[in-house]
Amino acid sequence: MDADLLGHLQNDETYKQFLEEGFDARSYANSIIQGRAISESLAKLADGVSLLDKELHAQVVEHHDDLLQQATGIETLEGVLQMMQGRINSLMASVG
Repeated sequence: MDADLLGHLQNDETYKQFLEEGFDARSYANSIIQGRAISESLAKLADGVSLLDKELHAQVVEHHDDLLQQATGIETLEGVLQMMQGRINSLMASVG
């Protein structure tokens, strides 16, 4: 995560509680409902989601080649796995 974005999230009273180890979504939702600040909280959360979405997009663009290479590697491994499964099934059939 970009250091500027992480710093922004850690320093913002609304967002930093989401980064805490013991964050409880149910308690957070109940406090928002009891405080009747639902629309303001939803707007703030939507802004946070937008920030994270932009960061995700930037990370995907920055690491596009690596991600494609890993996806290709996974496809290769799946092919090998299918071949091995076929051989195991064949061996089991000949033994059994």
